Amino acid sequence: MEDVETTQVRQFPAGTTRIYVYVSFENMENGVEWTQQLYHDGTVTQERTQPWTLGAQGNGYFFFNADAGFEAGAYEIGLSVGDKQTSSYDFRVGA
Repeated sequence: MEDVETTQVRQFPAGTTRIYVYVSFENMENGVEWTQQLYHDGTVTQERTQPWTLGAQGNGYFFFNADAGFEAGAYEIGLSVGDKQTSSYDFRVGA
């Protein structure tokens, strides 16, 4: 998986409640396990593992929610296919 060529935002205002991640992909196989992890200041705060269902190649997106707003700090999103991390993306929330 690779990030889609779009404007990458690296700073979000405090109180942001949803972070979208857009990806392009190729050589994927339906049914393979993939994982999305959200780290806040180095600690995993959200994690989802599910079977891939979007086909062999294309574009897609997913998001992370924080109903009360994401806390200020450093974040990283890690994407893995099977046991292999395929990409990561870092950003900050707040000042």
